[in-house]
Amino acid sequence: MKILITGGSGFIGTNFHEYLLDNYPNVSIVNVDTANPKQKFKNSIWEKCDILDYGSLQLVFSKHHPDCVIHLAAETSCEPHLKLEDYAVNIQGSENVFKAASKTSSTKSLIHTSTQFVNQTDFPLNNFFEYKPHTIYGESKVESEKNLISGNYNFKWLIIRPTNVWGKWHLRYPSEFWRVLYEGKYIHPNKKGVIRSYGYVMNICNQVMHFIEHIDRLDKEVFYVGDEPILLFDWVNEFSNKLCGRDVRTVNTSVVYGLALCGDVLSSLGIKFPITSSRFRSMTTSNPAPMGKTVNEVGEKMIDWKEGIEITSKWLKDEIY
Repeated sequence: MKILITGGSGFIGTNFHEYLLDNYPNVSIVNVDTANPKQKFKNSIWEKCDILDYGSLQLVFSKHHPDCVIHLAAETSCEPHLKLEDYAVNIQGSENVFKAASKTSSTKSLIHTSTQFVNQTDFPLNNFFEYKPHTIYGESKVESEKNLISGNYNFKWLIIRPTNVWGKWHLRYPSEFWRVLYEGKYIHPNKKGVIRSYGYVMNICNQVMHFIEHIDRLDKEVFYVGDEPILLFDWVNEFSNKLCGRDVRTVNTSVVYGLALCGDVLSSLGIKFPITSSRFRSMTTSNPAPMGKTVNEVGEKMIDWKEGIEITSKWLKDEIY
């Protein structure tokens, strides 16, 4: 099998290379990305290509004749100054990928990566095709989903909505959350019972390969990918113990909120600060994704979250810090 991965030099894409090399050594990869690969993998060919350039993208498809496409390339920033037009790669770029795949006779299936942010409701989500995005980024992913659903494309497709994905080669955590934690500067609000949806990246790779292998049965389905929801404190505390050798420090929630307001002011002045109101909301608000459908389909996760934290922490200590 030959898999074309858009955005294959990014966080999930890099891990997917490693996952396939370890578990599917006969699968070859075409990495379509404007960025250099983070690692050299013997099972991969890098094609430097911008998916907004449809002509160049079609040439890559014609050259390699992929059997399957995993579309990861995206603008994922949620910076408040960004407008919908700043997410052209998510909308027009995705449409280009769909069109190029549809015109390539060898391409039989496509996995489209969306986001859990396409629907941020406060009640159980019963219909995965209802939308309620709470960010412009989420809106851009809604547009890409609608394009795929309404298009008459010549391949079988499936949409994945990643939760908060973590693991080796994460783009931000090594210089933000994990570094602050490692340096002993992190404090956690003492609010209890906050549940969040996280996903160890290798478990997500495993879920995606399951979908590819069963695409005939799962055509036109939507799945959230990640691990089952967990208490946020437990996840943070486990990282604290692995990186620092001690439990995470907790302080009164109102103190953390005050620091977040200070962070908002500093951020408006262009000064980086470890916490803002947006991050405070993430630390104090539950946001469990509907993972039941995925668990029922794929079964038990490949790697326990504690083992994933141990692997990630070792990588951070050995290669980053």
